[in-house]
Amino acid sequence: MNRERAGYLAAGGLIFALIGCSTLGGESVSSKGTIRIAVNLPLSGSDGGGRTALNGVKFAVQRAANGIDGWNLALDVYDDTRQGASNADAGVENIRTMVGRGDVGMIGPYTSSIAKAEIPIAAGAHLTMISPSNSHPCLTKNVPGCADPMSLRNGHPLNYFRVVTTDEYQSVAMADYFYDVLSMRKVGVLDDSATGRRFAQAFEAEFTARGGSTLHRSYLKEQVSDFTPYLRPFKEGGAGGIYIGGTDDQNACTWDPIRRKWRARNPQFGTSSRLFHAVGISVISR
Repeated sequence: MNRERAGYLAAGGLIFALIGCSTLGGESVSSKGTIRIAVNLPLSGSDGGGRTALNGVKFAVQRAANGIDGWNLALDVYDDTRQGASNADAGVENIRTMVGRGDVGMIGPYTSSIAKAEIPIAAGAHLTMISPSNSHPCLTKNVPGCADPMSLRNGHPLNYFRVVTTDEYQSVAMADYFYDVLSMRKVGVLDDSATGRRFAQAFEAEFTARGGSTLHRSYLKEQVSDFTPYLRPFKEGGAGGIYIGGTDDQNACTWDPIRRKWRARNPQFGTSSRLFHAVGISVISR
């Protein structure tokens, strides 16, 4: 299941988690009032990945058109982007508007860094947050390298929840998949020299512990326009696939065009080069 479809399904289910396990009204009844629910996602520009999740929320609200246990639903939609990118200040401003409007909770945010900025404001206002995509462990887990997540709430009750697992499981699961399912024993590992490096290292640790070997390179987005110098050593070194630890804003998701360019420029390796039989990507910016 791809990330967008998962976001769509998760967001649809979150509506009912947010309002409790009530039943959908089969026919119109006298209304007890209106429950306002907010959506706070990136909806515009190049970082508009929240649009699919918004569709899931709208679908859930449409299913509840006759109300839930006598309550009508109203949906308030907020965009947390500025100049085409997710922005923490925009997210915080949206939270304050939700509180003033009387929203009981929100679906979002899409990005973990936005959640970190929003949680202190929302917790103080007792505004429930349910994210369909946040994966950074520090938001809920007291693990090495993270501050106590309760410090984000400033003594207020827990108000933040998510429906996806955290980042540290991605790379280990991918290493097991390469080794067990794809039966690969040598893999090229590429990291973005930033957040993705620790995930690339975790992949290597698991993969080599299983008996495999790796070829590891790092890149800097601003210094790379041609990935051939990174791909050629993987191919020549006998790698059967590539694992990439990186964020989408560091071009970690651009591998289809990279693959096509590689094959066009290096016909001596053949058009069915097994190097690209498997490209595993842990995109951990959310």
